[in-house]
Amino acid sequence: MSYVEICDKFEEVVNYLTQTHEETANLSKFFGAYKKITENYAGQLWKLADSLMVSMNPEVNLNTLSMALLSFKEHVQKVAESHIQIVKSLQLDVIEPLDLFTEHFVLMFAELKNKGLAHYRELKFSREKMNKSRNEYYRTSNELEKFSRLGMTEDSKEKQDQNQKIITHLGMLQENQLDNYIKGIVEVNSCWDTYDKFMPQIMEDLQQNEESRIHFMRNSFEKYIRYYQKFQVHNGTSLEKLGEIIMNINSSIDVRVFVDLYKSKNLVMREQFINYDDWKSSINEETEVVENDQSIISNALNIIISHQNEKSSGIESDNFEKLSEVINTSEGRKIFIEILLSKISQPYLNYHAITQIAALIKEILSLMAKENEYDSSLFCNVISISVNCYTLEKGRKKTLSNFISPHYVWTDRKRWLQAIDYAVNAKAATKEPAQKQKKVSKLFQFFSGKTNPAAQEIEKVSAYAILSQFIFHMAKLKLPEVISSSIILDAAQQYNIEKERKILLISELQARSSLPIAYQNKLPPRDRTLSFYIRKSAKFFTIKELLEFSKVNNHWNLIISREKYKRMLLHTNAVKKNPDLRKTAWLNLLGVKSIDLDYENLVAILELSSNLLGELNEIIDMDVVRSFQKNEAITDQNLKNILKVYAYTNKELGYCQGMNYIAGTFFLVFQNENTSCQALSAMITKFSMTSLFTHKLKKLKKLFYILDRLTSFIYPEINDIFKDAWVFSDNYSSAWFMTVFSSIFHLRFDVLVKIWDVYFVYGWKGLFKICLGILKSFEDKLVDKSFEDIMFILSGLASSEIFDDNFFKKAMSIPVSNRVIISIKKEYKLITK
Repeated sequence: MSYVEICDKFEEVVNYLTQTHEETANLSKFFGAYKKITENYAGQLWKLADSLMVSMNPEVNLNTLSMALLSFKEHVQKVAESHIQIVKSLQLDVIEPLDLFTEHFVLMFAELKNKGLAHYRELKFSREKMNKSRNEYYRTSNELEKFSRLGMTEDSKEKQDQNQKIITHLGMLQENQLDNYIKGIVEVNSCWDTYDKFMPQIMEDLQQNEESRIHFMRNSFEKYIRYYQKFQVHNGTSLEKLGEIIMNINSSIDVRVFVDLYKSKNLVMREQFINYDDWKSSINEETEVVENDQSIISNALNIIISHQNEKSSGIESDNFEKLSEVINTSEGRKIFIEILLSKISQPYLNYHAITQIAALIKEILSLMAKENEYDSSLFCNVISISVNCYTLEKGRKKTLSNFISPHYVWTDRKRWLQAIDYAVNAKAATKEPAQKQKKVSKLFQFFSGKTNPAAQEIEKVSAYAILSQFIFHMAKLKLPEVISSSIILDAAQQYNIEKERKILLISELQARSSLPIAYQNKLPPRDRTLSFYIRKSAKFFTIKELLEFSKVNNHWNLIISREKYKRMLLHTNAVKKNPDLRKTAWLNLLGVKSIDLDYENLVAILELSSNLLGELNEIIDMDVVRSFQKNEAITDQNLKNILKVYAYTNKELGYCQGMNYIAGTFFLVFQNENTSCQALSAMITKFSMTSLFTHKLKKLKKLFYILDRLTSFIYPEINDIFKDAWVFSDNYSSAWFMTVFSSIFHLRFDVLVKIWDVYFVYGWKGLFKICLGILKSFEDKLVDKSFEDIMFILSGLASSEIFDDNFFKKAMSIPVSNRVIISIKKEYKLITK
């Protein structure tokens, strides 16, 4: 059955479809309201769970009932979080696509409706006109027949003449109306011919539009069901865990825990009489010793830190001896560092003061090493002072760490690992919920034999933040990279930090290292063959000469083809004058001719059997709707055909987000689906892009690492800006690599094709040059900016005015070689083992 069978019922079809699009709009409104209600409910549920009080002493290990209550509270909060997650998923996968589809559906329906109404109204008007002419003709004929009969019965000559005049008049009128009636029939039949010619296609399009609406709504409902099925499974698992904990509620254990707590406090120590004078004397002695030490340290630091005289004479010998006696004790060293922290309200110190403080701190470090004192609090405070205090030398900042870095204590791995552990615990201790969670975790482990995942995650996040801070401290203290990397990796292993985060930590450590990898831009020596000479000589030929030499034989053509196309795309205006040259260059650089693809048959097969692609069919349809909407040079169907054929012929990769922009760019250049599909396949193969989309984005992470490393030693100033703001390449460059900038510049086609010219000629090396060129162009705007500001600046590339011919010339001059990239890849491989 088809709408084509009821072409004559166009008005009824339009009225029905008008109701259906209102139905779709109402569903979109429903999901929007549903999202708001669910968000409100989840927020209220979270607050309600948070208000649930558990009677317990924070100094006591939790009993089984308190454990159950806290687990119940956590369960309810997870339910609230699950609702929030559901509405987020609905927003991304149902509400936003449904709104876009509804808008697209209404526009398409309106366009088809107007086309159909034009033909329908023309036919309707001509039929009404023809019916009117026919009725008038029949009425006049009836009158003529009546007067003709009447004339036969009239006796009077006068009446007969009068009747004859009427008959003559009616006869003329009948002839005129007959002509109008016949013309009306011809006009109606002509309108029917036009109607029959165009209306079946319009009705078919309306049917396809309606079928897509039904399919899309079904897909939306299925997604809604899937999300709630996952929600129920998640809730069921959470309830099972809660049930296990509730089953462990045991009054005997709770009583035993409570009694054990107070039992230890019931041990009575026998008291001895101490008179008041003895007690007062002992207290005064302890206080005098502490106050005397504090006074000595405070006076000495006041003299050192004084800014009244740039060349202060320093501490007198007597005071220095007293100060040395104080810091020779463990307690004295703690007091010294604590008072120093309190005295330095401003981190700036004059050169004389900072050298004296450096000498005292080095003395403290030597004593700590000599006495095997592992006071992590003291060690962390020393590090904090060393990176914050600074002086000015020749107008440049020089921190205290520069004066105390050459000391053997910094190479003690055990001391660093204990300091990291202390800092992680201190960070966790500042948050009361984290402390409670830790106690819950211990009791959970005691009863169930399992660890608490939430507590582990909190510890991981804290450890990752602390390790990142310590990387900064190690770099400032010039700790050898071999030692610092082993410390960071050991600490990361201790806190079970994920592999990806380990890579980021090591990447940051190497970026801050003062010893970058060996950097060479020279090519390795090659055999002096004919091919080598031809390739080298090609750089000095004109394009005309290159074209002539390429005709010598296929071997010569193959050798100089890259230079020929590089000159054509990057160093002349040839492609501006003749855009077809770009098509030829791209096809040859990608090697598209070698691909055999029966494209037309594949399109027909996929149209007939949509199930061949499974879920990919729907995913492609949804992604296509969101891309190239403002470009009339490409239709949704063009893009769907290219992507579906590629997904079908490359089942290992299929379709991944981002391919829609790559395929669309090819079509805008070639204006041919078959060629664009072949180019897409060739590009992914030539540049090994499969792992860019699959295998946990393995290649993408490697590209992030390479860009970070290149930035660190080609543009160290930009690298410092990024590190101070905690910006890494994965924060801003995903679309740069995954879509080769096509998702960013699809509305600025002139910029995009130039970037692709570079990419096809130089490969990933060329793309890295473009990336670094962008960062260099924005350097002045990035100085002293926060993370959010930097992200905002780099997200505005599409509207930036930096992309002129001069930009590409500067980018191509950036010293990035394949040799350096290979070195960084080897480095990355060692880290990720």
